[in-house]
Amino acid sequence: MTIGMDKPRVIVAPHSGFCAGVRAAIAKVQDLLQKSPKKRIFLEGELVHNKTVNEELFRQGVQMLPQTCGELRVDDVVVIRAHGITQKRREQLHLLGCQIVDVTCPFVQKIVHEIVTRPDHHILFLGDPNHAEVIGVTSFAKNITVCSGIEKLSAIHLKDSQRYALLCQSTFDPQLFEEAAILCHKKSTEIEIVNTICPATKLRQQGLQSLYACDAAVVIGGRHSANTRRLFENLQRHIEQLWWVESPNEIEGVRWNLYKNIGIAAGASTPSEQIQMVREKILKSLDDVVKIEKVPFHS
Repeated sequence: MTIGMDKPRVIVAPHSGFCAGVRAAIAKVQDLLQKSPKKRIFLEGELVHNKTVNEELFRQGVQMLPQTCGELRVDDVVVIRAHGITQKRREQLHLLGCQIVDVTCPFVQKIVHEIVTRPDHHILFLGDPNHAEVIGVTSFAKNITVCSGIEKLSAIHLKDSQRYALLCQSTFDPQLFEEAAILCHKKSTEIEIVNTICPATKLRQQGLQSLYACDAAVVIGGRHSANTRRLFENLQRHIEQLWWVESPNEIEGVRWNLYKNIGIAAGASTPSEQIQMVREKILKSLDDVVKIEKVPFHS
């Protein structure tokens, strides 16, 4: 960037950061810490897919629940994570006799409801088979096939004698789901299409359109976050210079002055503080470049 050129713009995509479900889950645990300071609080899995958020909870005394649960006491509190858990694990926890606090996202609970109310359907489920949410919700189905993408779905032969329903992970790509629905209708007119993508995912994906004209962008979120991955994959189709980071330190040394428009997007488990820190780091880098270029040259 030379003196006289316009300073690059830094644009934060609308709807970036915490969704309502994540915000409610964190608030509930904070409330437990405040009201029950003497009780041991355990998380059944990561509360949300964000390293910074989870580490802060551990710093305040929250613990991860051991798989065996052998050392739990009746006055302990077990928090079921925002992504939910399997039906079997839920039953196991309720047999322990301790306090169970369920902060499963309402939209994840809605998927479970859609599954259990269709016991006669073969569920075709779009999502990451290794993701905590998918493992949890699909455990409630009697007859289900999990498809990581449209390729696997297209290979499935639908029987005329079987009733089907197409559902998906709450953070699934809206465009890909629409393509999957069209594909299923071509296979069978009897298949029921149930769009279980949460509203926050749809809004976050729509918000990315404000970054399509950028020539560089940063996506902030946990490496295990499905919705962050969807944001990254979406922007990959439009922006060549793209970074996926969990902390501002990961963009150290990037020459932001080479770009005209710099975008920032963040997953549903990313605190606003992290978004602001990344934004400020980019802006500081640009200010430092301007200061260096304005230093007069002496021969």
